[in-house]
Amino acid sequence: MASPGRRQYEAVTSLDSQAVTSLSAANIQPMASQAGIEQLLSLAHLHVDNVMAARHIEDKHDASLDDGGCAVMASRKTKTRSAATLPRSVLDAVRKLHRNVRGKVGGSGAVATLTTAEVGEARYERLKAGFSRLQEHLHSVAEHRDQLLCGLDQLHSSTTCLQEVFMDLIKSPASPFPELSSSLSVSCAAIEKLKNVLEHKVAKQTRRKLAELELFAAKLDEREQLRQEVDMAERQLQISRVDNLKRGPYASTKRTATAHDIAVERQAFQQLRRRLTVMTEALEHVFQFHVQLDQCIAEPELETVRKCIVAQRSIANMQQQLRRVLAALCVLSSACRVSPTAASSTTDGACHATDVLWLWSGALTSRSITFKCGVREGYTCAPADFVLYAFPALRDGEKPHSAIATCSTVDGGEAGAGEERSASADEPSRVVQCTLSALPHRDREYRYELTLLESGAVVKSGRFRTPKAEGTAYDYRVAFASCADERSDPRVFEAIGHEDALLFVHTGDLHYHNLIVNDVAAFRDGYDSIFASPAGQAMLAMDVPFAYMWDDHDFGPDNSDATAPGRNASVQAYREAVPHYPLVGGRSRTSTVHQAFTIGRVRYLLTDLRSARTPNTAPAAPTKTVLGKQQKAWFKSELVRATNDPSIRLIVWVNTMPWLDDERKWGQFVHEQQELVNYIKAHGLNKWVPIVIVSGDAHMLAVDDGRHSPGNLTVLHAAALGRPGSIKGGPYSHGAFAGSGQYAVMDITDEGGEHGRVCIHYRGMNIDRGMLIEYDTCHPERTPPVAPYYPPPIPVRILMRVWKKAKRYGGIAAVVIAIGIALFVLRSRRQRALRARKYS
Repeated sequence: MASPGRRQYEAVTSLDSQAVTSLSAANIQPMASQAGIEQLLSLAHLHVDNVMAARHIEDKHDASLDDGGCAVMASRKTKTRSAATLPRSVLDAVRKLHRNVRGKVGGSGAVATLTTAEVGEARYERLKAGFSRLQEHLHSVAEHRDQLLCGLDQLHSSTTCLQEVFMDLIKSPASPFPELSSSLSVSCAAIEKLKNVLEHKVAKQTRRKLAELELFAAKLDEREQLRQEVDMAERQLQISRVDNLKRGPYASTKRTATAHDIAVERQAFQQLRRRLTVMTEALEHVFQFHVQLDQCIAEPELETVRKCIVAQRSIANMQQQLRRVLAALCVLSSACRVSPTAASSTTDGACHATDVLWLWSGALTSRSITFKCGVREGYTCAPADFVLYAFPALRDGEKPHSAIATCSTVDGGEAGAGEERSASADEPSRVVQCTLSALPHRDREYRYELTLLESGAVVKSGRFRTPKAEGTAYDYRVAFASCADERSDPRVFEAIGHEDALLFVHTGDLHYHNLIVNDVAAFRDGYDSIFASPAGQAMLAMDVPFAYMWDDHDFGPDNSDATAPGRNASVQAYREAVPHYPLVGGRSRTSTVHQAFTIGRVRYLLTDLRSARTPNTAPAAPTKTVLGKQQKAWFKSELVRATNDPSIRLIVWVNTMPWLDDERKWGQFVHEQQELVNYIKAHGLNKWVPIVIVSGDAHMLAVDDGRHSPGNLTVLHAAALGRPGSIKGGPYSHGAFAGSGQYAVMDITDEGGEHGRVCIHYRGMNIDRGMLIEYDTCHPERTPPVAPYYPPPIPVRILMRVWKKAKRYGGIAAVVIAIGIALFVLRSRRQRALRARKYS
């Protein structure tokens, strides 16, 4: 029969086997962050109440001592339960709290749950308060252990007193208690052993825990002091941030920061700092409970439980990584930023805001957008030096949040079969790509900032708007035009910016360098040159995402084709510098750069009409092509797929040269044009889902409603942004207006419903004369009538082109002749003067 002291010792030093089993078998799936945190707090409060109830029971046990210090003897069952209630309740509370932290929050995934933006600020404060309450009760546990130690001392004294009494009885000749003395001796030994455990092992663990809590409290004080210093620095730099938004090197001419924007920004960053602080405190508490649990179950008989928690000890390494991430996020906040003037005072090897030459955006979808920026030659910037983040416009009840994108190098493609590489093809590109993917909201305006990670300097800030989900009814505006150079009037881009378009479709001739060299560096310089000019700066200041497809002058020389010397170099530069949609032709530089995307219920097809083109001078034959074999097959399949897709109600073909042409454009490829027309008619493609052609190249505004167009396709023209006017092709049902400083706006209107139409209201604009032409694809009767344009006969057009070039180059020749005559007369006069001086 075991003695009462040994039973007490076993009860105190053992854990509940059922709790151990449930802890080992715990496999609870993570819940939603809000519900998980609420359940965690409720369990914490429940087990704290259990601890307080256990303390009340222990107080009753202390009250059962008599005045002489001897305990009133109870039954063995009562002794065991009263002695084991307190430590078992404490251990159960800690173990169950640890199990809920691991099961509900997700173990090592606690970071991902606690950083969820949907968890409100109030619930973070409740979490912090709950952990603070548990910290207080850890102190109460230490007090309970001290009281238990005192009770054991009194119990030891009472047992010793009883032993002495019974020893006296044993010495008497008629003693009825021969076994009681040995039992009391064993009880005293067990109590002494238990006392040693409480005095050494448990007390040592308690002191260690309290020391760790004090260390954590010191860290909290240091973090609070740091936050105060950060707040002071933020107040000092508030004026600098306003200046950065208003006077940045790439500040938008369209929008300026308002006091409301600055207030919203400051509120957002303050919320971010508070959340980071609370999240760090919560994770520190979680880590403390992991350590406490490991210490509480350090007995040899709990080896199986310890194995289950060994994996949890990696949380320390995870915390170090988290601190690095939090430090990086802190740099993103406005409190950690410095002005560009402060950034310029850094070492020469650092990346500066002035190293960025240009930034433009494209590849817009309902959930993503791509930015590409060019860095000056000899730069020290790396993609890791940049970070791009976007803040959505807040609606009622929403808390400030943002989307962050890191930047990377660009993909220039891979060498194709038989490709002749240029000398600079292997040189690293001076372009950095930043893609914002998985944006939190569709159909929302965002404010973005490209920031230097090290200094916090804002390189450029602006706005963009995401459309609704693809395949849903959506009304929006698209601007399009082509043909500009460094001498273009910046006012045309300012006018486009004021149209508040969702997207700008550039249909070719971004510049007029007419490169005929196989040198990637020359094509890279072409982008740098146009964007460095006043016209290019105004183009970027529109703050509108691009969908850009080249034509001849920015692809190669005039009327260039697949035989252009710089064909592959141009493809590589396009891949590097242009924020394009996915190129379905593959990564090879010998493929075309055709692409497609969807906005609302409109499918846009951008075809490359240069890099696979047969020369214009080739004889007319069925094999003479503009699109190339692979791109033509893709184009046909896209037309069929879009027509059969119930979520598509309109197809826009971005065709960079005139469809109505009988000379140098599609008129030189009559076989392929007729092939496409026959394919469209054979499959009924233009019947149920209309096909609208959007074109550039010709420096004019023109519309044909399909009555003159091959295949009866509606044709919309818009050009030139900054080049002299010219008219190509025809006839056009709604007239043609040549000129410079011109662009077009398409208002896309969706009637909704399964069979509802998607309409285009076209407006052809001139910056000096206003709207010149207007057309509605669904309601042509609503637009004012315009006299049709009929081109003159082909011989007359040839003579007109010759005369136009003769005027252009004849003037240059006349100037050269005049200069030559002037030089000849000057030289003759000097010779006569020398002869006269010689014979005088």
